Amino acid sequence: MKKLFLLLILSFFSTQSFAGGCPDGSDPVKSLSADGTYFVYNCGSSNESNGSANSSTVSNNDSSVWKENGVSPNVAKQLSSVGANSNANWTADSAFLSTTVSNDPYKVDQVLDDGWSHYVYIVSIDSFLSKDFKKVGSIGKHWLHEKIKSIGEQISQILIEHPNAVFGISLKGGGNSFYKSPEGITRGYFLTAWEKDLEVRKAFQEVWRLISEDLKHIYENNLVFNIMNEPEFEYMKALNKREIWEEWSTEIVDVIRSVSPDRTLIIEGIHKGLWARYDGPENLLLPIDRTNIVYGFHYYQHAEWAFQDTHGWMQGVSGNPMPYNYEQEVKAHMNQLIRYSEKYNVPVVLSEIGVNGQCDGNGPVPEDRAKYVSVVYDTLIPANIGITWWAIESPPNSPYQRVSGNCYGNIDKKLIPDEALFKVLNLQIGDVSLMNVKDYDEALDLSEDEFDLSAIKASDEFDGKYAFKLISNPPNITKHQIGSGYFEIKSGFITVATQDRVLTASSNKFVTNKYYNNFEGRIEANGEIKANFFFNPCANGSRCYVQEEGKYNVAINDDKNITLLGNIKTHKLTGEFTKGSGPDIVKITFELEDRN
Repeated sequence: MKKLFLLLILSFFSTQSFAGGCPDGSDPVKSLSADGTYFVYNCGSSNESNGSANSSTVSNNDSSVWKENGVSPNVAKQLSSVGANSNANWTADSAFLSTTVSNDPYKVDQVLDDGWSHYVYIVSIDSFLSKDFKKVGSIGKHWLHEKIKSIGEQISQILIEHPNAVFGISLKGGGNSFYKSPEGITRGYFLTAWEKDLEVRKAFQEVWRLISEDLKHIYENNLVFNIMNEPEFEYMKALNKREIWEEWSTEIVDVIRSVSPDRTLIIEGIHKGLWARYDGPENLLLPIDRTNIVYGFHYYQHAEWAFQDTHGWMQGVSGNPMPYNYEQEVKAHMNQLIRYSEKYNVPVVLSEIGVNGQCDGNGPVPEDRAKYVSVVYDTLIPANIGITWWAIESPPNSPYQRVSGNCYGNIDKKLIPDEALFKVLNLQIGDVSLMNVKDYDEALDLSEDEFDLSAIKASDEFDGKYAFKLISNPPNITKHQIGSGYFEIKSGFITVATQDRVLTASSNKFVTNKYYNNFEGRIEANGEIKANFFFNPCANGSRCYVQEEGKYNVAINDDKNITLLGNIKTHKLTGEFTKGSGPDIVKITFELEDRN
């Protein structure tokens, strides 16, 4: 009866929202949907009442469904467009065990520059909990705090350049701990424990409470939480799995809302949100009795084709791709999401979709991938249902080009747009994306050599003296301090004071820049800093090596210019020392203290 009463209320508000809603000032015509479960409103001579994308555009084109559910205008605008997931903080490599954010800020900035409206950090839950997942111990709490604090700092820094961007934090089980169930299903140890044990679920709630505390300073307009990526409920044998998840997710929502009452939250459906495999989204999740909630679902329906050169299928390889013909089925599935949004009057997002790019002749044909995705985009976006791509750091299905000769390894540090995909997603394709990979590398390398500081309009607004610590973060080595000193800012020009300057790396006989003598920077009125620093952070036994014949045994003994970016308001200035590629990339950070 409660659900019936809720539906009646929703129907009433839906009816009211359409009064006088047609372009000519008339009221829309009310008719019954094809399946007889909800009402459809049409204007003029339109006869469409089947929940198609066209009819959905009429009902949702002003984002009223987002507004009516209490979602802020900026979050609604960005989440109902095209965004990207990042799995850098979830994967089973060294990033999984890092207490700092694993995302390159330059990449995040480029992604947003390319037109992606939102960016979601997928974060592994496993490392924050005890071995049995039943508590957040002192080590886990420290680990969690440092990781989330680092992500928050990166978000704050990037928001300076992209103030309307929306970021997401999404917790995901697994990371690097999986097993095969007796049924042959790949399962994560955490999710199994979470379904079985109340203590594990309470620990998970505590993690979200701590995250909410650490990030409550970031405006609700710019940050959302996805409470769990791909809840499964494969272990649980109960017939009412969906209802159980609705109850548990409500509890998580209430924990977060006790700290951040206005934060927009995303809830995904059970069975990994794969509604097309389970005969519609209603079988995976129904709206809960809370406002400012967005409902997320995933789509990987044609996996054998979409991931044809990975996941053990290994079909369509060696220049012989699998055939493609899924337009009608994909459109029908997307319309199910539209009907769900209309029926329950709730905002919906496609929080994951991904298709492999082609590399060295393997994988789906680029034009076929673009056709597939265009159906999704053309159906959902007019209905204000956003799309979030999986994933930036996932080499096979990244929306950026895979690296020839390393198709299944790490993606290149230089993100080159996949032109065909970007066009159908209405993203930006700059001139550089039209170059071949070799030309692009050369152009970018030249641009990274040194900033032209003379073109920067320096401001005296932040003039003064600032203490700093210089931090080195080489691969596979704990980050450590390699220097300290004071920035002197005069008329917007930045140098390092000659007193109290320490640079421990300078003890190496090959290092020529012993006292920051070649540091030069400029600061703008908004606090943005650009600087050049001729420097070598790898000296003095720091074990920063380049690869030679499979061994990391060749020390880097030459100085190199490092370009640095940051903002004085975030108290950080960061750059990279690169020699070759891969493990010989050292991140350096100037951590500023208060002005003297």
